[in-house]
Amino acid sequence: MVFHLISGLRKYRQVKLSAVLFNDGKLASEIRELGVSVFIVNENGNNFFNMIRCSVKYLRGFPPDIIHSHGLKENVLGCISTMFCDSRIALVNTQHGMPEPIHDKRKFMKRYLLSKYNMYVLKNKYKYVVAVSAEMRNKLVSEKEVPPDKIRVIYNGTETDFPVHLPRQRKGPFVIGSAGRFFPVKDYPLMVEIAMEINKTDSATRFELAGDGPERVPILGLIRKYHLEEKFILRGNVERMAEFYGGIDLYLNTSLHEGLPMSVLEAMAHGIPVIVPDTGGMSEIITNGVEGYKINGRDPKLFAEKCLEIMNNKPMYDRMAGESRERVVNNFSCERMADEYYNIYRDSAGGVN
Repeated sequence: MVFHLISGLRKYRQVKLSAVLFNDGKLASEIRELGVSVFIVNENGNNFFNMIRCSVKYLRGFPPDIIHSHGLKENVLGCISTMFCDSRIALVNTQHGMPEPIHDKRKFMKRYLLSKYNMYVLKNKYKYVVAVSAEMRNKLVSEKEVPPDKIRVIYNGTETDFPVHLPRQRKGPFVIGSAGRFFPVKDYPLMVEIAMEINKTDSATRFELAGDGPERVPILGLIRKYHLEEKFILRGNVERMAEFYGGIDLYLNTSLHEGLPMSVLEAMAHGIPVIVPDTGGMSEIITNGVEGYKINGRDPKLFAEKCLEIMNNKPMYDRMAGESRERVVNNFSCERMADEYYNIYRDSAGGVN
């Protein structure tokens, strides 16, 4: 989302952009390619106090009007750093998801305290908190007691300015795919369970999962348990996601909770029908039976039934593929997202042009 936002904001030539990142990886390279300067505050082998010191040094050298942060640690770092700089710097945050459960007991207290301080600074120090869905806005107000007048809803946007050939032509077996971090909140074991159910009816279907993370071993174990090694491919971290989306026919999301998932929007932008759990902001993207299906509950059989229904009905598949593409182009483009954030920036900086 950060890359897409910066890309969309470049049309506002009066806005000077720079990015502060915690590692010099793929995102940093992509942002540099847009002609935007990147400053690295390396979190690997650096304690939080050193990160604050580096951030303060950068902010004093290139004082911004606005700091826009996108994560828990980033929120806290941005707030503390401005205390040693110009007090007129406005703080804006985008809340991409609700806090995830902490499973590692060794990290529980540290994460708990950081989360508590994060909510304190959002409620008391930040000018605006942007929620990526109305559902998230409601949770921030009801569960986290963030003042309603501080919250704005801006949907994520993705690139849509590329050709999509519809109806999609399949050259091999039907492929169901998904992409994301291998974390518990994504619940990819459910995807393997769905694959097992589909395999009972259609053994030709293939499954692909792009990404990596600490849940890789349990996912592999489940694939082996159901003897799906030849049918379920773990792609690892994929550099060219357009090629990944071009190689799948149906996108499957299995998350326990999502704000507004970029991967779902990206798949839809490529003209791919989607099947998702009815959770988080999914209802704000998808109309049931139009761009795909929303599933109540976590029963893999229900997911499998809807997958098979779309797979075996070509007219339905083609209609959903077209509706997916149109939905994103009309409502979830980078340009629309950038325009709404630009308005937030103007308000935050006192209406300057």
